[in-house]
Amino acid sequence: LTHVVYCDESRQTDSPWLFIGSLWFSAGEVALFRERVRSFRASTRNDRAFFKWTKVSRAKLDSYKAFTDIFFEMPGVFFRCIAVPISKVDLGMHENDGELAFYKFYHLLLRHGISPKGRYLVLTDRRENRNPTRLGTLLFATNAWLRKKHGVSEGPIIRVEPRVARERSELQLVDVLLGAVGYDLLGFRTSPAKIALAEHIATRAFDEKTFPSEGTSVWERKFNIWKFRFGPNK
Repeated sequence: LTHVVYCDESRQTDSPWLFIGSLWFSAGEVALFRERVRSFRASTRNDRAFFKWTKVSRAKLDSYKAFTDIFFEMPGVFFRCIAVPISKVDLGMHENDGELAFYKFYHLLLRHGISPKGRYLVLTDRRENRNPTRLGTLLFATNAWLRKKHGVSEGPIIRVEPRVARERSELQLVDVLLGAVGYDLLGFRTSPAKIALAEHIATRAFDEKTFPSEGTSVWERKFNIWKFRFGPNK
């Protein structure tokens, strides 16, 4: 095992966009991250706190900033997300199945970050799927694409498994980072605390108070935002 990837998705209320995000760790950095989170939680009296974008408040703003700072202080940990305009998704191309379409975009996010030479464990936020085989299909389809693309005999993803976000600070961090991206890119301005946190994260990532409106370069490594674009017929 060389890498562990934590994934979560977000859709702001009444938003026409879907966001899927991920944190990428080398296997050895997971323990370091967890130790830093334990220290942070103990020093700020957040031992049992469940960090989540929807729970950001003025009273907890400093704690949320410090929580996200752990990510920026670990240069070997990366964030990648994809933003999909839901209204342009043609379900007819996905067997008229919204859940299938959702996991195809999950597949796109994963395959663009994986090296064929690595061995990856992918852990997703647990969600209730209508089709219980979705994660297995995601594993099979992504490995098949990577084998064909890179001419390798073995798929680099070992397993794709669900985890409960309340029990995993990694998934909580994905949720907060992803929530900040979506909140800013969609132009929400209803919560001063969320505005301040989004500005804090954007400043740490890009030295700007806002995230790049058209996404980042494909080569952006630390904080990659892929604003998905369909073909002209969409």
